[in-house]
Amino acid sequence: MTDVVIADVSGTQPAGAQSASEQASGAEPSIVDRPCRHYGPDALSWPAHPELESFMRATYEAHVARSCRWRAFQPSVPEADLAEVVKGKYLRRDAAALAIRMLDDAREALRQAKAAGDAGALDTRSFGISSAYRSALRQYRLWNNRFSGYMADTDTKRAGLPSGPVGDEAAQWLARWIGGWLAAPGFSNHNDGRAIDLFCRLTSGVLSADRRDIPRWRTTWLHQWLTANASRYDFHPYLKEPWHWEHRPGSASATLVRPRPAAESDAEAEGRQLIAAGPGAAAYWRSQLRFGLAGNTVEPLIDGQAAFRAIQQAIESAENSDHFVYLLGWWTDPWVNLTGPGTCLLDLFERAGRRGVQVRVLVWDAPWLFARQHSNLHDDVVHAINRLPNCHAEQDDSGSSRKSHHQKLLVVQGRDGLVALCGGVDVNADRVYDLPPPPGSYRSDRPHDGWEDSSGSGSGGSGNPLHDVHARLTGPTALPLLRVFLRRWWARSGKQDIDRRSPLRGSFNQPLPAVTGSQFVRVGETFNGVLHRPDGNVSSRQVTVQDIWLRSILGARRFIYMEEQYLISDCAAAAIKAVLPRLAHVTILIAPSEITDMPGVWARRKKFISSITRGNLYADRLHVYTRTAGQQQPCIRANAPHLYVHAKMAVIDDELMLMGSANCNNRGWETDSELVIASFEDDGGTSAVAGRLRMALWEHHLGVPRSALADPVNSRQLWDTASTRRVCRYDPDGGHDAHLSDRPDFIVDPSDREPGDPCRTLLSAST
Repeated sequence: MTDVVIADVSGTQPAGAQSASEQASGAEPSIVDRPCRHYGPDALSWPAHPELESFMRATYEAHVARSCRWRAFQPSVPEADLAEVVKGKYLRRDAAALAIRMLDDAREALRQAKAAGDAGALDTRSFGISSAYRSALRQYRLWNNRFSGYMADTDTKRAGLPSGPVGDEAAQWLARWIGGWLAAPGFSNHNDGRAIDLFCRLTSGVLSADRRDIPRWRTTWLHQWLTANASRYDFHPYLKEPWHWEHRPGSASATLVRPRPAAESDAEAEGRQLIAAGPGAAAYWRSQLRFGLAGNTVEPLIDGQAAFRAIQQAIESAENSDHFVYLLGWWTDPWVNLTGPGTCLLDLFERAGRRGVQVRVLVWDAPWLFARQHSNLHDDVVHAINRLPNCHAEQDDSGSSRKSHHQKLLVVQGRDGLVALCGGVDVNADRVYDLPPPPGSYRSDRPHDGWEDSSGSGSGGSGNPLHDVHARLTGPTALPLLRVFLRRWWARSGKQDIDRRSPLRGSFNQPLPAVTGSQFVRVGETFNGVLHRPDGNVSSRQVTVQDIWLRSILGARRFIYMEEQYLISDCAAAAIKAVLPRLAHVTILIAPSEITDMPGVWARRKKFISSITRGNLYADRLHVYTRTAGQQQPCIRANAPHLYVHAKMAVIDDELMLMGSANCNNRGWETDSELVIASFEDDGGTSAVAGRLRMALWEHHLGVPRSALADPVNSRQLWDTASTRRVCRYDPDGGHDAHLSDRPDFIVDPSDREPGDPCRTLLSAST
């Protein structure tokens, strides 16, 4: 239950904080045990009317006596048991995760209801949490400060009582009246961290925790949706207050994070947690992926503009000397303006550094003999960044001219906590422009070393801007992504002097970030190096990218949708062939071979496709496409935006999504330094991020509304029939590689596969 007027509707105080007026209430109350354990009345005061303090304390004791019939006293919740649900609002960790999930799903349902023309939805602008956890001490002081208001509100009624307005009967009556709106301090679900009060912003005004708003509350779209759905998240209404919802742990809570038993420790799962098994898709994918963390928010970012905006926002959230910005880049051009003048990485890093933020950048040291433009760029990048305050950049030699560091990762500790962005998007002009880009795309002091019109994409400018998928992630899994950076930083080539002068602020063993959403995420790496850690050197080899991709493909039950730059992995082909008989379709969008930078790409892709389809009764379930300049015959695969598919992602069964830097080849799965995240919705969640990502991508490629794409099986035919589609079937015999253009595998796609790797163990187990 709540107060009639909520004081902290728009406040952003942390849990347990008090305003100046609340602190004025005086001394810390003692805890007494009769009639039950509670804060005693000794610290209550009313300086304006000291003659009424005895009546106030009698009313308080009567209120406590009523409250302790129903609940036990809860003096405070340990800080470690609380998680932030919105800025400045806290709940117990399990309640916070479910509240976030519930409200995210409600917002998505509102969006859909608005699209369908629902009148109540159209009248609803927004909603959120106005009040959550309040410590019992804070509630005690609120009770004290608001008692004068309670008295004023009940003057007339109390005056008519037989014992008068301040007699014993009046104290009992006022205690019942207050109890209709507010539990005694220490007896409220707000004190226990399991209650929220909501606000709802309508076109006609804002509804808050106010008795006068009750009739309008009950007619809102939000209240109707919560009444029908909140129990699925273990939230239940307090019928007298339509804005007040209480969490009672139940079946939904059983799907949340719990510590991993020590007996299950594993090098691959170090520092991670498991969640309890539950019914449905979530339990299935937990068993498939084996490791991961629950309670995350994963926001897919389609193409360069969305990714650049998110990168800028993340860097700008780092504000002080406790914060840091860590970046891994394969091709990083810090002179590219992300969203407009003054927003290139050099500008953002300089401003952050002057705020005291620690900035560290690690880019690939491309071999000059084979990648001259790339090497020239990164020489100048390191020089430019190292002139900025609190900023340090280095190039990282991969140890072999046939290997590269290909990860694209940004990790920021800022005002929003730990935030990570990863995927396929490099900071290049060709992610948002055709090349050469228009005036103003770069900061004016950009050097000219012969690489100014190139991005390393290999599209020859005929498919720019590149099509790609990136992701923004918050929640517990931001810590494993921080560890990806730390592994690379500790294993980097070159001098380590900066670590002695200015040690990294990010820590391998720092606490897990708070729960932010309902996505379960596993992080995978391709990595092989020696970590020069502060506590000693450690050799590390990771092929968890390979493990995640294989487990995901082999776990598919309905369909697979992929977007992929190269598509040549023999391991992936074997996995797709193994599951194809039980799937409705495998649909893959690739970059046109005509503009793909890989030597021998026609022959290599033909080998991939034929290894799946040759002699296969289910060959007609494999569908491979490229983007085109428009629906023309023959298909035009040049000189149009987003022709060059640079993405490395998949959506499987509209339940699981994979996004990262790892291409479907040996380099991505076992040789270069790479990264992938696999994510699915926990039980009880209904935001369906994977399915919504697929529909958004299909809408982009096919030009049809998402409403026509909800069924991932029946709508697949639109790839061949939609009049607005910008895709064309890929013919593996439709072209050939130029004479002497190919190179041996140990140069083009070297393999570091070992006997115990997933491509050997998982595939042998599946056949």
